[in-house]
Amino acid sequence: MTINVIFDNGGGTTIIAEVNGKKFAHGYDTGAQAAEDYKEMLNPDCDFDDWEGNDPDAIMEYDAEQIRNGGYLWLDKDDIAAPTKRMTEWGHNAEAFFAAL
Repeated sequence: MTINVIFDNGGGTTIIAEVNGKKFAHGYDTGAQAAEDYKEMLNPDCDFDDWEGNDPDAIMEYDAEQIRNGGYLWLDKDDIAAPTKRMTEWGHNAEAFFAAL
């Protein structure tokens, strides 16, 4: 399973998870709500097939150019487990996400 959390510079947060070859995604208005769902996804009993917030239109591909230009902060589970100050202070959405973890 892979989980990526993407913060955009407009204040939004998107979580994209890939489980058994299937992708699941959801966009959030608040980083805090994204953190609550993220914690639930880490639960081994999480059933992604029943994930109510799945929005296939929210799936995006990693874009190094957008990230380099400051449009997105793209994090994986390892990044989230050991965040740097830059990550936690990237924007209000990231600050709220890490505060809620």
